[in-house]
Amino acid sequence: MSCKSDNTANNPANQATKVVTPGDGTAAPMGEGAVSNQEATGNPNETMTPTGPTTTMVLDKTEYKFDNVKEGDIVETSVKVTNTGKEPLVIVSCKGSCGCTTPKCPTTPIAPGQSVDVPIKFDTHGKPGSQSKDVTITANTVPAQTKFRIFGEVERVNKDKAN
Repeated sequence: MSCKSDNTANNPANQATKVVTPGDGTAAPMGEGAVSNQEATGNPNETMTPTGPTTTMVLDKTEYKFDNVKEGDIVETSVKVTNTGKEPLVIVSCKGSCGCTTPKCPTTPIAPGQSVDVPIKFDTHGKPGSQSKDVTITANTVPAQTKFRIFGEVERVNKDKAN
């Protein structure tokens, strides 16, 4: 699956329910349920609805700006997710807004007060120019979806020139 080289994250159809801002911490938790550790390649608009008791979570940051990179590079980052509620935090899915953006969900519930890192990779192959991609984390929280954005500038590589 390949991504369009345009900025799909700005398309209203690709916008998440909520973007958590620093200190917000109002994202709600999901109930107990299945957890996927597969890298996301599906439609970010398809959502899994968590069931069971809800909790709250906070991200250590809401976005990551990468330095200028060359087309074809893989940008890697992570976001720390902390369960700030009283029930186990169950992340049921992590999806990128494009097949080129792949987060990896934890496979086990996160105990109250505990944190986990969610690694994220962005493949810049065929993506020259300004890029902005979203990762949607769906969990037993209210609202169920929380977004994290990765963005930066990708320098076009001229394939006709020898280095």
